[in-house]
Amino acid sequence: MDNVTDPGRVTCPIKGRKLVQPCLVCGTYLLLMATVIWIRFNCSSENSENGSVREALLKCVFYPNIKELSGLCPSDWEFVSNKCYYFSKEKRSRKSSEENCSASASRLAVVSQRDTVLLNFMNMSQEYWVGLTKADSGWNSQLNRYEWTGKWNDGTTEVIIGNEGTCAKLGRRLLLENCFTDLHWICEREVSIQRLLQSIRNCVRIAMDQH
Repeated sequence: MDNVTDPGRVTCPIKGRKLVQPCLVCGTYLLLMATVIWIRFNCSSENSENGSVREALLKCVFYPNIKELSGLCPSDWEFVSNKCYYFSKEKRSRKSSEENCSASASRLAVVSQRDTVLLNFMNMSQEYWVGLTKADSGWNSQLNRYEWTGKWNDGTTEVIIGNEGTCAKLGRRLLLENCFTDLHWICEREVSIQRLLQSIRNCVRIAMDQH
């Protein structure tokens, strides 16, 4: 039987399940853009009442603490750059920290030293286990130094100079540490697209009810 597609429906390709998530993300952004355009055209700022409605609705789309609306992240996690992050209060070994993240359906975090928003949530006087795992190590004869190469969960790599340890930690910069040392750690996990959309819908409903 031939596959029949309704021309009035937008669907994700059936082949290649890896395309489903990008389709959901694109759909989310299209919905957000449509919401912003609708707000701008239908809530004129010239009228004070409409202006307050417009401001409230725009906050729903760009709400800085959106995780509080309907639990996008657990109560002790932070919503940063569209992901949930957990900054531990206690200290554990690298292996135990990784197991703690796995137990909460997450993983040790990818933390780019260029990600200033996420770094602002860190206590820079502390050091954390992060999701950088050893890919290679050895002596670089050209530069006359020992190099440890690690790989993040997103596929990117980092090079740490020195051989003081075998696991990567992050404080003011990336360094090596003995894997059995007890440190704080950072977990990360994705935010559900469905929960994100539901949060925006709830926020819009509350904003309209209040005005």
